[in-house]
Amino acid sequence: MTNGEGLASMHSRWLQDPYREIFPLSHLMRTAIPHAWLRIHSLPDSKRYASNDLERQVVFERYRRFGSALLGDAAPCAVIHSRFDESMPEAEWLPKMEWVSLKQTVENQEEVWNSWIADATWNPDTFRPLLMAIADDQVRSFAFLSKTTDAIFAPYDGGADGFSLDAPTMLRLSKEFQSWRSAHPRGL
Repeated sequence: MTNGEGLASMHSRWLQDPYREIFPLSHLMRTAIPHAWLRIHSLPDSKRYASNDLERQVVFERYRRFGSALLGDAAPCAVIHSRFDESMPEAEWLPKMEWVSLKQTVENQEEVWNSWIADATWNPDTFRPLLMAIADDQVRSFAFLSKTTDAIFAPYDGGADGFSLDAPTMLRLSKEFQSWRSAHPRGL
């Protein structure tokens, strides 16, 4: 698929009402649909940033495992980047991708978010530079959307949010990743 052909025919429920008013911003999604949300921490004891190469590898492995559990190994997906301006994503952390406007603007209080989307295949090694830039808080507001399951993997500095409207999937992931989750009652 090139030039966004696969994106034009994408029929994700996240792009439909009522979800389109919160998608793809994980901070809005987790508040609006907490039953469809799961968070993991990227380091033990809720440590936010890696301070050495061993910890960086732990962060990457957690992103790899959680992302693959949500999206599937080598799964077709869309990468979405949201930002406050209307310019296309450009960064040294990204593989070469063809970005198209999601033609969706999310307005939240005084914020106006514009989103860009690109076809991809989930491969953590390909996205390692991006994932590590996210972990180091060099870039924000990226999400991966599975084209087969509609699950979302949204890494951030300190962890990753996962979303699925499939309750059995969320229960399975909650158990599988229990040791990486917060002890906080709300999962924060």
